[in-house]
Amino acid sequence: MLNTKLREFRELCDLSQQQVAEQLNIDRSTYSYYESGRTEPSIDNLKRLARMFGVSMLDLLEISEPSRSVVNDSASSDEYQRLDETVGAKVGDLTRQEQRLIMSFRLLTASQRNDVLLAMCANANPEKK
Repeated sequence: MLNTKLREFRELCDLSQQQVAEQLNIDRSTYSYYESGRTEPSIDNLKRLARMFGVSMLDLLEISEPSRSVVNDSASSDEYQRLDETVGAKVGDLTRQEQRLIMSFRLLTASQRNDVLLAMCANANPEKK
């Protein structure tokens, strides 16, 4: 739900409700209503929140984009499957540092994301170098 996402992203950015409200030019109580689900932000405020948190509006609204595989390597998908089984695939299992890494990854361009994914796959499978 939007209210939960707003709180999660605000906390990841180490911002208080007051700081976010000031950036939106609204009262803190109004922003608090957003996080409690009593009201919802306008489209303009959703855009501002997405920019402030460094995410897309789709991330805020929990709308999935069509799946686009950047790295088409069956070995890498096997590696991800192994990681899912051994490390855990739940977002709640991520450490704060891992969550921040993901937030930073989302700020990259598509080309930069592809470079990072290719580098990660190469490091995960050093024998393929």
